[in-house]
Amino acid sequence: MITMKNQTLVITILSSAFMAATALHAQNTNQQFNNAQCASKDLKDASCKIHRAANDLKDYTFEEKDAFKIKMRDDLSDVNNSLDHLNTKLEHAGTATREEAQPKIDALRTKSDQLGKKIEAIQDATASTWENVKTDSKNSYMELKGKIRRENKWLSDKFAS
Repeated sequence: MITMKNQTLVITILSSAFMAATALHAQNTNQQFNNAQCASKDLKDASCKIHRAANDLKDYTFEEKDAFKIKMRDDLSDVNNSLDHLNTKLEHAGTATREEAQPKIDALRTKSDQLGKKIEAIQDATASTWENVKTDSKNSYMELKGKIRRENKWLSDKFAS
């Protein structure tokens, strides 16, 4: 059952995702390379992100830890795909930008590896440690996702300059 608080949170997340997708779409349409492909892909990605944001609100119980582990593995896969995408963008950047960005991306890869270890540790969670394990995994994922988003924006800004 979704409470009023959760409904408000869902609406807020969906609204934020829509505004972010709209801003991202506008930014990408101003870029000179792959305009049509970027716009189409970004709208599809935004739709997927909105759907995932709604699913992320689910509060997994201890009995659902296997499902939570699967979800977190999927999230980690998305993170790693985003890092691969950053590396691909970096290949088209100038030498100075690559030298500045590579340590940041390496640090993100390290954080991704650490998240992978936390996800594998989900299986070892007990009923008494479940909330801490779940919260730690979610927080690590959200932190990493935010950092990747910032690095992606930074790199996009470098291309726009």
